[in-house]
Amino acid sequence: MSRYIATRAIRGANALVTEAEMMLNKAITEKGANTPVAFPNTAYYLPLIYGMTGKQIEKLDQLSEVVSQARALLHPMPSAKHWTPYLGETLDSGMATLLAAETIEAIRFVYGLQPELIDDLRLPEGNLKASFEIPTENLKSKILAR
Repeated sequence: MSRYIATRAIRGANALVTEAEMMLNKAITEKGANTPVAFPNTAYYLPLIYGMTGKQIEKLDQLSEVVSQARALLHPMPSAKHWTPYLGETLDSGMATLLAAETIEAIRFVYGLQPELIDDLRLPEGNLKASFEIPTENLKSKILAR
């Protein structure tokens, strides 16, 4: 694992966990600790958190434990002077990022900032691969015409 990649992964994880922490504190202050947290149209709790930790998150204050767990997975930035293997620290940072990202998404749902549903989205029947192929006839002439 390169120090360059590990450094950026660890830096990004620290930033995202800090953002999740700040958003959670603000949400608990504004909405209350007992505010329900869920993703609509799911048959389970927050899926990544539930799958990776086994925690059934139903209220905002329960996310504090998740953010604490994400914070515990963070590591200091790799030293510029000494090479050490960074794989474990980078993988921990990745898991911290996933936990923080789902926390942020759950808080967005509490504030009603979820993406809009596309009610009339229909996948074509039959050959799905053919349905998503880009027609190439006259494509070159359209590009050159710009």
